[in-house]
Amino acid sequence: MRIGIIGAGVIANKVAGILSERWQTMLYAVASRDIARAQAFASRHGMPKAYGSYEELVSDPDIDIVYVATPHSHHYAHARLALSHGKHVICEKSFTANAAEAKALIDMAQAHGLFLMEALCTRFMPITRKIEEVVKSGIVGQPRLLNASLCWNMPDIERIKRADLCGGALLDLGVYCLNFADMCMGGDIVSINSCSVKGGENVDFNTAATILYADGSIASVQCSACCCH
Repeated sequence: MRIGIIGAGVIANKVAGILSERWQTMLYAVASRDIARAQAFASRHGMPKAYGSYEELVSDPDIDIVYVATPHSHHYAHARLALSHGKHVICEKSFTANAAEAKALIDMAQAHGLFLMEALCTRFMPITRKIEEVVKSGIVGQPRLLNASLCWNMPDIERIKRADLCGGALLDLGVYCLNFADMCMGGDIVSINSCSVKGGENVDFNTAATILYADGSIASVQCSACCCH
């Protein structure tokens, strides 16, 4: 299986670095809007192909799966582009900017028999898998109250403070807490109550939410992108 990467930023470099240590033969191509940047990325990670446009990459018949590592605001368009060319897709979190986009991608992947997944690293960590195993085993009983927080001080980072890039604490940090809550509590959601404090270019810098499940359990999640300010 050959992997093509859309985006040549920090996260893409980290992922390519890990893959090159274990599955070098799978790393095949990278695309960036700047061909020089794509070529430098490919050279750094030993990849045979570099493209100056995303359309060129998804049109390559030798690519089986595409990893989308662009800003949140572009995930839907780039994942859809790859799916429309018959590629399996792994999309960096946050999967999309909203539920409508997520449903559209899922429907498209299912209609074409393609694999589609959100790349949320914490879900695959050994400790997370152990927690999931213990919770599902019932050895600790049925969880009734969960609290999850993730805070990071990064108010000046472009992808965090800019609304046009779908920045903010919830999409960058809160997704980890929400995914953890869903894993541990599961079930149907009855209601969600939330509040946010805005910062940057009118994005949420601090967000808290309380989730009530049909079985009466409650999850409380908090995230902050300016925890030291």
